[in-house]
Amino acid sequence: MQCGRNLYKKYIEYLLNEKYRKKNTFSCSYPCGIDFRDLNTKGEWFKVQPIVWKILKNDGERILLVSDKALDERCFYYFNKIRKDSEGNDIYPNNYAASGIRQYLNGNFESAHGFLQQAFTPKQRERIAISQVQNSPESFPRYDREYSLFACEDTSDKIFLLSQKEVTDGSLGFRAARIMDAMRQKKASDYALFSLSENERKGLRIEEGISPWFLRTPNRFYEGHYYVRHAETSGYSDALINSDAPCGMVPALAVFSTSED
Repeated sequence: MQCGRNLYKKYIEYLLNEKYRKKNTFSCSYPCGIDFRDLNTKGEWFKVQPIVWKILKNDGERILLVSDKALDERCFYYFNKIRKDSEGNDIYPNNYAASGIRQYLNGNFESAHGFLQQAFTPKQRERIAISQVQNSPESFPRYDREYSLFACEDTSDKIFLLSQKEVTDGSLGFRAARIMDAMRQKKASDYALFSLSENERKGLRIEEGISPWFLRTPNRFYEGHYYVRHAETSGYSDALINSDAPCGMVPALAVFSTSED
């Protein structure tokens, strides 16, 4: 699999001076962010629309934002198996630092063409702050601390997924995990929904276009699967999903404040 610029040009086209993106009929991805199947597979073209961001916090220096939609349906990691790092330590499929979705969000692969590079101009990327993303057990809800085995090192990212702790933080406008919360209900974009089969939509309980979406918080190993937390269509946020199953991608980021904000 090649992950270079020429390959990506087949994925993004400019028609009549407007930007379009092709979506193949498959949802998960390699770390490079390109679908498993050959780029000549059947698919649909979607017009790229501006992303609407919701403000969660403004401390005068940085503004924390989260997408108001699930922009894509992807896997947290594309295989349900343990890998090894260079020192022989286990890397679990629900490890956020090593996840395929984190790589895609930030473009941390050979071609450097992930969500960050596709969605923002170079000038816009300069305004996005590098956030210190907490992935330690302290970012878990208290009742999940027993799964600290699956915690990983903190990361420094421009784009990230919210944690279970953040989506239950009252100071950010959220309610408790087991209370229905409209703030946690996210509609899926047409681009996101296209790749899901009817069975996958039923499995994810997508209703009226509202999609569950990944959090970066890992959970347990159970019956052969590694799980991560996700926000349900109902607005609850203590649900679990397999790390290798497709689910909504809701990016978050922090931008530097300006005098105009």
